[in-house]
Amino acid sequence: MEFDLERLTRGHDKDWKIFSDRVFPLIYSAVRKILSSRVAVIREPDIRDVVQDVFTILIKDDYRALKSYQPQKASMSTWLTTIAIRTAIKFAKQQKPASQSLDLESINIPAPQIKQTTSIDIPEDLLTPRQMLILHMFIDREMDVKEIAGTLNVSPQTVRSTRHKAVKRLRRHLGVSI
Repeated sequence: MEFDLERLTRGHDKDWKIFSDRVFPLIYSAVRKILSSRVAVIREPDIRDVVQDVFTILIKDDYRALKSYQPQKASMSTWLTTIAIRTAIKFAKQQKPASQSLDLESINIPAPQIKQTTSIDIPEDLLTPRQMLILHMFIDREMDVKEIAGTLNVSPQTVRSTRHKAVKRLRRHLGVSI
């Protein structure tokens, strides 16, 4: 995949058309692959937007990125794929994850029962139902973060965050500081 970079960076329409027609499938497939593995719902307009962003990166600031290409370090296809992947990852990180309501009834885990094995009196409204469930799964059922996340169909970060908030509430209630 060889192109006259000098003519491309001077903005020759014919050369740019040939270049874009030849590299579009490569960029498109790299973007589609990344988005399909990182975005809950992949939409064709999103893929095309990211592909357009890649081309914008190549030409912005007087073709700065295109001028920076060094053929001795990587092939043009490898270099373009790297830019496409980075752009797609950036796009995927900016997407808001699809939210799901947590229906505690549909999860096949019995509601946690607070065992009075200690003299700690925990008010019923101190923790949210989700916090209670996650602590129950973590402590009583000895499940790890990934198992809990898979069971509840949430991200591991959500499990860690919810557990942290629950422990923080318990510490505040019990007057424990760390």
